[in-house]
Amino acid sequence: MYFYSKKNGFRQIAYYRVRQETGSIPGRFNLVNNDLTLTLMDVEALALGGSTIGSYVSLGVLEHFHYGMEKSLAEAWRVLKPGGLIFISVPHFNALRRFLARSGRFERVPPDQVAVERFYQYALSAGQLREILEKNRFECLEESYFSVIKGLRDELRWLKRLYRFYQELLGRSTLHRIPAKMVSLLLRLIEKTAELPFLKKRCSHIVMVVAKKSPDPVPTSQPEAP
Repeated sequence: MYFYSKKNGFRQIAYYRVRQETGSIPGRFNLVNNDLTLTLMDVEALALGGSTIGSYVSLGVLEHFHYGMEKSLAEAWRVLKPGGLIFISVPHFNALRRFLARSGRFERVPPDQVAVERFYQYALSAGQLREILEKNRFECLEESYFSVIKGLRDELRWLKRLYRFYQELLGRSTLHRIPAKMVSLLLRLIEKTAELPFLKKRCSHIVMVVAKKSPDPVPTSQPEAP
């Protein structure tokens, strides 16, 4: 996103929420992006005026608030210009993960019983993410799916073992080059198959939705009583 913005002449400001006690921007940004304006802000209380930015990008951030992303989305809506775009990606609660959930793979915890100290992130289906955005005054335009292989490796134990076995073969003697080559060809075939649209939509690790800031509803005056 940084290099695309720079190439196309956009002025980019990065906001990075860190724990309050650190009070500084991570050094890795300063090493890479010397010409990028970096400002440390809270995504739930941006120090920006209303309707001042053209786009808002959130890649794997807002799902980490145990109480939900509504406060962050309300702030994103406030600072976006009319018709401004929001790009938001979250872990995808895809068809494979829903099937595994029904099979008892994941622990079921009601939202009001989530233990804050154990919480890491939410995963959402594309429909759930669209619904949240629409409830927060955004008009959804399109969705995309990414990291299919990670989505498969995270949930299919045999595939995770196959990748681990391949790495072990690479670390062994030259006698293991032939079996390593065979496993490599098999993994390449799996990775190629994973890019099929049917699997991409149902097994990806990440879903991204692009949405547009909707205008405030125009209040209608009530007819006067006779």
